[in-house]
Amino acid sequence: RYFMTITEAAQLVLQIKIRLAAAHAAVQVAGYEPLVTLRQDGLAVHTARLTLTGGCTALLRVVAELERALPRCRLRSMEWRTATDRRTRRLQLILTLYIQQIVLKE
Repeated sequence: RYFMTITEAAQLVLQIKIRLAAAHAAVQVAGYEPLVTLRQDGLAVHTARLTLTGGCTALLRVVAELERALPRCRLRSMEWRTATDRRTRRLQLILTLYIQQIVLKE
């Protein structure tokens, strides 16, 4: 297949903007997982789970940047937690974001 669907293109743009915002703030992208897609009445709602690690201030900067850089997406939920990094045995802050995007159905 040589062409992307609108949904695939939107997901790719979302991933690129997330990685740029994270790199700018010295935050690591620990995971990106597309989750539920709801299709109804000519619209599609895509939800993605994004996991970031870094310092509190840097993570907040990424959240603010994503809110500005992704006008067609909404940050629906944020979950903050700490965990011990297995390599360094240091405590790290982990932020899980749930991002929703509404697009016209293809």
